[in-house]
Amino acid sequence: KSYALFGQLQWEPIEKLSLTLGGRYSWDEKDVVFDTRSTVPGFIISNFTTPISRKWNSFDPSASLSYKINDDVLAYVSYTSGFKSGAFQFIAVSPVVAQQVANPESVDSYEAGMRTTLLDRRLRLNAAVFSMDYRDLQQLRVIQFAPGVTAILTANAASSKIKGFEMEGRAVFDNNWSLDFSYGHLDAKFKNYIFDPTLDFSGNRMQRAPKHTLSLGLNFEADTSLGDLTTRIGYSYRSSIFFEADNNVVDPESSEGSLGLWDASMNLKNGNWTFGIWGRNLTDERYRRQVLNSTGNAQRGIWAEPRTFGARISYNF
Repeated sequence: KSYALFGQLQWEPIEKLSLTLGGRYSWDEKDVVFDTRSTVPGFIISNFTTPISRKWNSFDPSASLSYKINDDVLAYVSYTSGFKSGAFQFIAVSPVVAQQVANPESVDSYEAGMRTTLLDRRLRLNAAVFSMDYRDLQQLRVIQFAPGVTAILTANAASSKIKGFEMEGRAVFDNNWSLDFSYGHLDAKFKNYIFDPTLDFSGNRMQRAPKHTLSLGLNFEADTSLGDLTTRIGYSYRSSIFFEADNNVVDPESSEGSLGLWDASMNLKNGNWTFGIWGRNLTDERYRRQVLNSTGNAQRGIWAEPRTFGARISYNF
């Protein structure tokens, strides 16, 4: 069960300057029953039934200040705090493990940026820098309960610092052609993450956090005798990522290299009917979408779709 009381107010002390203040108070209640049975001889999971119940609450304020330089340019700074509810274990092999509950995560986020419409409204360009401080991150880690007795648990294992820059926009060349674009630079690292007494992941890059991301989309739109034609060819790029916080020190195959994907689509709208064709991963890149394992354990790779084509017909009532 989750309850929240929230609101915000906006004040303009002078012309073009706007101050927005907000807040949210959250109450969360979670209940679970671990009802575990095993008939496999010698299997590590014992038979047990353990009910767990927890309650959490959090007040999270926010504030932003914006200034409208002119009708086409807006500058702003903002602060936002956040709260992620606590977590139970995904798999519990004993009552002791079942009773281990991770506390909530919290974050303070700062951002400054500009939103613009330029060149007689033919160019939209937005840019921002940001910084986020995460505390009590819920991560997998090895916990020792007694000499020789350890388990891999979801626990409050880390804090992190995330900072970066992002830009996105759209350029309109004429009545037919336009270009969408975006770029992001991300520096996401663990400030403090002691995985176990022998492994310290502090300073490592966070999982699934590429340093660079880029996307481009060229669009063509035209009215034809058959209907409204829209086409798009897009390219998306991301630099290498890690699937585990050890950054390949323990699990050398828990990363994926940089990746660029091409997609394309074409749609024809005639009255209420729309006919479309599309293609994804046109260069047939071979890459893993996900790697499932916890540090030092067996890996299972989930491969992404190869080159794929499709067609779509829709009717708008």
